[in-house]
Amino acid sequence: MMIQYGNLIGQKVGIQMALLRSGG
Repeated sequence: MMIQYGNLIGQKVGIQMALLRSGG
């Protein structure tokens, strides 16, 4: 369960980072 939760957070962070890189 904890691993799945961490995976979700990792995906959200990855998407945000990609958006920042695209916009930056």
